[in-house]
Amino acid sequence: MKMISLATALALSLGCVGIGAAQPAVKIDTSTPENALKSYWAFLDWREHTAAEQAVAYLQSKQHELEMAQRNQLMAGSRLTYEKQRDEKKPTNIFVREIKSVKMQGESKAVIVSHQKNVTAVDSKVDLKSPTQMQQMMLSLKESGDTFQYELERQPSGWRVTDVLKVVMDGMNGQFYVNPPIPYEAVMRIP
Repeated sequence: MKMISLATALALSLGCVGIGAAQPAVKIDTSTPENALKSYWAFLDWREHTAAEQAVAYLQSKQHELEMAQRNQLMAGSRLTYEKQRDEKKPTNIFVREIKSVKMQGESKAVIVSHQKNVTAVDSKVDLKSPTQMQQMMLSLKESGDTFQYELERQPSGWRVTDVLKVVMDGMNGQFYVNPPIPYEAVMRIP
């Protein structure tokens, strides 16, 4: 029997059932480094929102029903509980982003530092009065937000984001950069 991943099944089922017509993602303005970065952010937000809509459609599909029936025949206990939690609708992340500085490095390269915060509501299952140690750490990270450094280069048709670095503060050594940055979802979704 050929096995396919859930992501592949999702893509195939969405393609087969024709979820919505293709639409332009966002209005793109690459005339300046700042505008290109704001367009990049708008694209990331649009992509996450679209993926969430597609996931909801998939969870309501006949294909998903079939998979759930098979899953229930193959799993039990904590593994089944975990799998069921994965199927729950997750909120679309909402970010507040602010450009802190723009430094031009010649005429064709720019470095932009921004601060961003995930302001998505905390999962209602989290007891905010007595969170676990892990939840407390995640809430603290969520509250403080993150600093990112974006490198952009001028192309013939406008500015493009070429690299994204997460700025991490180290009490002993100052700041350092992580590339690629830790996926925001991994840090911001409270377990």
